[in-house]
Amino acid sequence: VSVQGQLFPDGSATARTVEARTEAKGIVTGVDSAARAFTVLGQRVRTDALTVFAGGTFDTLLNQYVEVSGFRGAPGDLLATRIEISSTITPGAPLEVTGTVAAFDPAAKTFAIGAQVVDFSQVGAAFLPPGLANGVVADVRGTMVAASGRLVASDISIVSTAVPGAENSKVEVEGVVTDFAS
Repeated sequence: VSVQGQLFPDGSATARTVEARTEAKGIVTGVDSAARAFTVLGQRVRTDALTVFAGGTFDTLLNQYVEVSGFRGAPGDLLATRIEISSTITPGAPLEVTGTVAAFDPAAKTFAIGAQVVDFSQVGAAFLPPGLANGVVADVRGTMVAASGRLVASDISIVSTAVPGAENSKVEVEGVVTDFAS
């Protein structure tokens, strides 16, 4: 969830916008029961005791349409906090993946998010976001995976850049705390 608002000198705050974003929407193509992990759109999604399942359970994931929210551990690796499972798959259901762009190839009109290759040849040059390059975090939407396994993009937007901004700019980091010293 992303909250935009105003922080007051007394420490109180008022939210102006609240936006929920999923990290991946698509069909589960593989399940690793021993590791409690699965694959959707080339992303390895890990679950733990705190992962909330809606519409099913871990055991019902294979070949189901899911919407996954969570935290990135590394490119292509996601720790799920919430998984919404839909047992019915509507043709043309939105597919979406958010992550760090790698292997950007403007000539071939492809890049990767984790293990998922994205084909952006159907997105007109005027609709490509400026700054699309290796290292930026992008949100890719499409409605089909080609026979080659590539996600055919219909829309791409930049979520954030991986490099912090200028001095005095606000920088946000999200993830799971793995070590702490008081």
